[in-house]
Amino acid sequence: MHDIREWMRLIESEQTPAEQMIEAFEDALEASPLNGKVGVDLWHHPNEGSNIVELSYIKTMSQEDRGKRYASQTMQLLCNFADKYGITLTLGVAEDAEGDHDTLNSEQLLDWYEKWGFEGSFARMSRKPDEPLDEDREYSEDDVAERRQKMRGKSLNGYVVIYRALPANNSNFMPMSYITMSRKFAIEHAESNAVYYDEDFHVIRKMVDGRHVYEAPNPGEYFYDGPEIAGKTIYVAKA
Repeated sequence: MHDIREWMRLIESEQTPAEQMIEAFEDALEASPLNGKVGVDLWHHPNEGSNIVELSYIKTMSQEDRGKRYASQTMQLLCNFADKYGITLTLGVAEDAEGDHDTLNSEQLLDWYEKWGFEGSFARMSRKPDEPLDEDREYSEDDVAERRQKMRGKSLNGYVVIYRALPANNSNFMPMSYITMSRKFAIEHAESNAVYYDEDFHVIRKMVDGRHVYEAPNPGEYFYDGPEIAGKTIYVAKA
């Protein structure tokens, strides 16, 4: 057993960060509920540097699964791993993509990738890694203010039910924390994060004043920006 572990350690030490990221992401995707629902092709060319990964495509495999946000959830998982390993993601968008009632055309694809932090033009877009978001740590007032200034969109009206996926040892909605109004999306996010972080995650729920809920850059996500409140656990994802 010791020899096998040493052999695996030596292999990992010879891998570039890009190769490590691709392997870790593919393992996590295979272990997640998204396995088989979304196709992703990643590759790394040694001549382009050890921290660059090309995204050839990301697509929902079945027509009946389109519109269920599986590609967005997969992209979120991919961006998480890119941030963790310090990887710049690159891609190209076909300028002649026409789209139909189930797929996106070129302009819509460009907009979709821009929402995930990609910059550039059709021929070449890239996304530089962000510092991984640590949901466990307490954010300072400056952190919250910066996120509020740069990322917060319009607020909602009325009372709404919100959900948040986070480590099982945390049960609060904090100012400027990411949330969703989709129970299904929150559960799938908890499942994928439990695999990614190798720890238990849960989903909490709360009805709040919509004036404390704001649009966020990522599709289907919002910010809660009100007083710290405790949510009720409705689902637990085991690591």
